[in-house]
Amino acid sequence: MSCAKLSLLSSLLLALSSVEARTDEVELPHKALLVVVHKDRPESDIPVDKLARIFRGEEKFWSNAERIYPVLPPEDTGVRRQRFLSSLLKLSQREFNLHWKELVFRGDVAEVPLSPPDERGALRTVFASRGGIALVDGGSVKNLSSVVKVLTVSGKSPESLDYPLKW
Repeated sequence: MSCAKLSLLSSLLLALSSVEARTDEVELPHKALLVVVHKDRPESDIPVDKLARIFRGEEKFWSNAERIYPVLPPEDTGVRRQRFLSSLLKLSQREFNLHWKELVFRGDVAEVPLSPPDERGALRTVFASRGGIALVDGGSVKNLSSVVKVLTVSGKSPESLDYPLKW
């Protein structure tokens, strides 16, 4: 193979690999965040306004008086995490962090919500804590319903076109 052809081929391969890397960073449209809780929780649905109150630290206990432990969408969910904060909580990441630091400082809550690096970390937390509630995209676990319970949100399933956590 000539040097020019080899150079052209390597340039093409390099270009294709950078295209693949960029498509990993771009979020697919209309992908939903799933609301998951411990498998033994009695809830099957959560109103969207209650979900917002939980993640703003305004609602701290389930109806049976068990403490709620919110787990943020994992850091690897990228744009969906930011959209959750901005559209549902009406806060940027910075404002969210400051809000929770203030809640901890005032003694309103004991700790900030967990922020796992990936979905498996979020699911492990919910699996281990009966009061845990997390937002995940559900792609990394094959039998998600055998590990945690997926809730509907305001009566809408993640497959619904008008599911509130679909961006």
